[in-house]
Amino acid sequence: MSANPHKKADVESILTWNYFGGKGEPLTNGFFRRDQYVKKKDRGPKKALRRESINIKINPSLIFESSFLKLLGCVPIDVCTSFLQLHPRFEKWSLRYFLEKYGLDGKADMPMSKLWKYYSEAKDRTSDSSKKHMHEIANYCVIDALRCQELMVKSNVINDYREVASIVHISLFDSYYYAIGTKVSNLLGAEA
Repeated sequence: MSANPHKKADVESILTWNYFGGKGEPLTNGFFRRDQYVKKKDRGPKKALRRESINIKINPSLIFESSFLKLLGCVPIDVCTSFLQLHPRFEKWSLRYFLEKYGLDGKADMPMSKLWKYYSEAKDRTSDSSKKHMHEIANYCVIDALRCQELMVKSNVINDYREVASIVHISLFDSYYYAIGTKVSNLLGAEA
C-alpha cells in the first residue's frame, strides 16, 4: 500500500496500512493490553501509537476507546461494548457473564500471557510443541468468536442497530459508534 511503484506490498504492510490508516507501526505484544475503558475527560478522538480511535459512549461517565481493522463494507462491533450499552446496570462486564445470562455455552479459557508466550515461541521457531500450541490458540479464537456470534444472534443486537439506523436515516456504522444525541438530531432533521 505504497505510492512507490518499486516497493512491493506484502500481507503485513497491507494489514498495517488498513489498521493504522496508512501510517502505523506493526502490532506489538503490549498493543491489546492497554486499558480500553476510560473515564470521560474530553470529547475528542484519542491518538495512541500513531492511530486514531473512536470513542463509544457506554454511559455519561464511561466511554470505550475502540480501534479496529478498517475493511470496506464491514462494521466491526465489539460484543462486550454492545452489551454494556444494552445493560449498563449489570454488575459484571465479561463475555462469560453475558453467555451465562443468556443461557449459552461457555467460552474457551486461555490467559493472554499464555497466548502471547505460545505465539512468540511459534514465531521464533517451528516445533511439534509450537504446532500444538498454535492449534490451542486457533481453538480458543474459533470458540470465542462463535460464542460472540451466538450471543449477538440470541439477543438480536445487530437487527436492533439496523432498525435504529433505518428509522433515523443514518448508517449502520453511525448507529453503533455514535451516541444517542446524533440519532435524535438526525431523526428530528428528517421529520422537519
